[in-house]
Amino acid sequence: MPSSMGMMDVPEMRRLARVQRFDFWIAVVAIAGTLVFGELAGVMIGIGLSLIWLVSVATHPEVPLLGREAGTQVDQLHGPPRARPR
Repeated sequence: MPSSMGMMDVPEMRRLARVQRFDFWIAVVAIAGTLVFGELAGVMIGIGLSLIWLVSVATHPEVPLLGREAGTQVDQLHGPPRARPR
């Protein structure tokens, strides 16, 4: 039986934990699925979760709200006003 440990990149998992939390958790669930159900099932779990996340992000984009305060050169974008560069 071949070892699966050669397929896991521990430094990359540490980087994902710091940089992209959601991707890290998808990878953890895929690894757990691999250990419990086998390699093919673990890969399919990872692909399935990634596709669900992709559809969720694509169907609910973040749309910025931009407006100008009357009589000023100040733009408002989801938070405190900031001066618009000219």
